[in-house]
Amino acid sequence: MDYKRDNAEFGSFIRKLRLARGWTLLDCANRVGISTNYVSQLERGVRDPTESLIVKFATEYKIDEGILFRKASMISPDVRNVILRNDSLQKALSYIHKNNLSQKKEREIMDRLFQDIAEFLNINVDDILNEDYLIIDD
Repeated sequence: MDYKRDNAEFGSFIRKLRLARGWTLLDCANRVGISTNYVSQLERGVRDPTESLIVKFATEYKIDEGILFRKASMISPDVRNVILRNDSLQKALSYIHKNNLSQKKEREIMDRLFQDIAEFLNINVDDILNEDYLIIDD
């Protein structure tokens, strides 16, 4: 089964960021280095963003690039590298996938994982899931 990304979430998110800054399509296009038509197509979800373009948007919008990668249904290169460096993590993720766990069981595993990460980092578990703190103020 091929996985087809739905870029509507990414597109509406970057549009929201652009409008919040009072930028026109032309302003955004000039900052990111692409055409206004390309920005429009991205915002409407008809074009797929590239990894390098996501990084450019993150830089211009002063937002953690991980947010934009997730909005584009992509894994950031940093996260992908963590997974690739860790055989045990790859095996665990593969095991979850191969065993066709129910959504409830998968959610239980993720909740436990989030709790363990939060405890290890001595942070609130909600901080892991809340992306608001990743938006950099001007």
